[in-house]
Amino acid sequence: MESVLILLALFSINNSPAKRIHKINTGYPTGKGIIEYNTTLRGIGTHDIGNLLLMIDDVGGQEGWRYTHIWPKAWNIDHLYWNWLAIGYSETNVSDGWDFDWSTTPNGAIIITEPGVLADEQGYAQFNDTVNGIEVTQASYAWVDSAHEDYVIIKYRIVNTGNSTFSNLYAGHRSDFDVYGDHAGAPTDMSDFDHTRNLGYMWDVGYSTHVGVKLLEGTYRGYRNTGWYAYSDSTKYYALSTPGADPQTPCADDYCFWLSSGPHTLIPGDSIIIAFAFLGGNDLTDLHVNADSAQSKWNSLRVEEEKVGELIDIHYTTTIFSGPFTLPQGKTCKILDITGRHIHSLNPVPGIYFIQVDDKIVQKVVKIK
Repeated sequence: MESVLILLALFSINNSPAKRIHKINTGYPTGKGIIEYNTTLRGIGTHDIGNLLLMIDDVGGQEGWRYTHIWPKAWNIDHLYWNWLAIGYSETNVSDGWDFDWSTTPNGAIIITEPGVLADEQGYAQFNDTVNGIEVTQASYAWVDSAHEDYVIIKYRIVNTGNSTFSNLYAGHRSDFDVYGDHAGAPTDMSDFDHTRNLGYMWDVGYSTHVGVKLLEGTYRGYRNTGWYAYSDSTKYYALSTPGADPQTPCADDYCFWLSSGPHTLIPGDSIIIAFAFLGGNDLTDLHVNADSAQSKWNSLRVEEEKVGELIDIHYTTTIFSGPFTLPQGKTCKILDITGRHIHSLNPVPGIYFIQVDDKIVQKVVKIK
């Protein structure tokens, strides 16, 4: 059987140069992303094409003390003090960046490319927890047009690569917003939760600006302001697993919330998808508009991902292809152009194509000459 000659590529090739931001490691332990003022200590990428500037790292965080969540971008005011992804398996077992549980995989260093296949700016990273046998592929998306410029979507595909079944797994983000950049004045912040949108948000009593995190995909579990009190795995698991919303309990005079999904059952080899949107708005009404826009965009994005065979989970190294296609025998194979039309020639003109095996598009191919 002949093999399909394909391009292992995440992002489209066109006249716009790719913007790639690679992992930087200056000696901090793997599994914890930190940005201090003007000092890069981990693998960091920045989504900055829209009105929200959001720093992300290659171990599941938008983590930092400065220049982490700037909205609107022109103000250059950072609203986010600290944030990370956490996965809880039991009351005594939680993986997160705080405890150095994550390690960036060998090919998982963060990369952000502009433009992407499915967004104006698209990111990729991958990290794992080898102790528990969990691998997370992180995808991020940002847009430049006015209807979608005020949020960044981050998707996590969580895969059980181990031998144990997790029957009460919870996944969520712990976010410490210090709205309007007043990291020393956090007690003036307030927090609340919108049940109709699965949206946790914060604001400063002196300003109208609202920022927040919305759960786009995953069964909503809870929203809790346990924040800085959640140090041990037991308190973290409590924050992730407790149902309902508790938006009014401050933590050490500093609001910081957990927004979680679950419970999930994850058998060996299986995976789940959790997705969040990080947002900004002029006021609560504007934040609601942007949250609804993010949900609509995510709904359509999931459909587009299915069409291109989940390209975000393919390694981003580019292989240049310039010859005719060869297709496997014994299967119904087609070559489709970017509009979805069936191309009968095995040596078509340069362009972007997709290989369809039976009824599923399994690979993207770029012929350059």
